[in-house]
Formats: sequence, C-alpha cells, structure tokens
Amino acid sequence: MHDSKAILSFPGCKSCLSKPCERLRFGYVFPGKLLFVHKRHIGATPQECPFLPASFDEVQGLIDRESLVDLVGAVEDIVSQLSAEEYLSVRQEDYVTEYGDVDGRLHFLEALWDAGALAAVRVPENIRTNRPLAAWLQSVESPGR
Repeated sequence: MHDSKAILSFPGCKSCLSKPCERLRFGYVFPGKLLFVHKRHIGATPQECPFLPASFDEVQGLIDRESLVDLVGAVEDIVSQLSAEEYLSVRQEDYVTEYGDVDGRLHFLEALWDAGALAAVRVPENIRTNRPLAAWLQSVESPGR
C-alpha cells in the first residue's frame, strides 16, 4: 500500500505517492548510489522518474561498483521487504551458496527483478550537471516541514 502522506519530491517528478528515493537524500550523495526497494513502493516508471534504472543490465552495472558488505546489506534489505509468497518462490538459498558469493547474489536479484518484486532507485549519473536534482538530493530538510 502506498504511503499517502505528502512528501516533497524532486521538482519536475510526476506525482509518486511513495518516495523510496527519499532514502537517497541522507548520507553521502554520489552518482550511482543504489538502493533496492520492493516494486510495490514505486509509483512511477523509469520514463517518468530520474531515479529508476530502466533495465537489470543498468542495475548490474551499479552492483559491480558495490563492496561485498554493501551488496550483502542491500540483498538483506530487499529480502526483508518480500511477501511470504515471494520469499518462498524466489529463495535466496537457491542462488547464494556462501557469504562471498557475489554471482549468486546477482542472480538472486535478477530473479527478483524478473519476478516483478525488485526495483532499484539510484542517484543518476548526471547528478553533477543537473543542478536542481543535485540541490534536492543534497538538501537535509525533512519532508513536509
């Protein structure tokens, strides 16, 4: 279910009731910063939103930059958002054999993407040239204040 409270979005974004991109605003903002979220939390399409990769190939390119510790944390974050049915239908254990199994984690994320359970939000590569977007991402104001 979408969060219906009013949350400020990046100027020019189409209205999106749920704002996982808000999580990108806190901490160090850099091109390609990536978060995994459940697809049900996304109210826009990649054509409408500068934060959404259009394909898993783009996501894979972003994952390749992640450290193992960050990748493990990101995978665990998305696993915690899965419904019981999704958790049972795309089981992490079927893909990941050990802690350092980066390829297994990548295949697991791709299976979630293909099942429609995974979306990714990321800081666009053009963050440095897109001044309004950079200013919004780097602001520390709380939404709705």
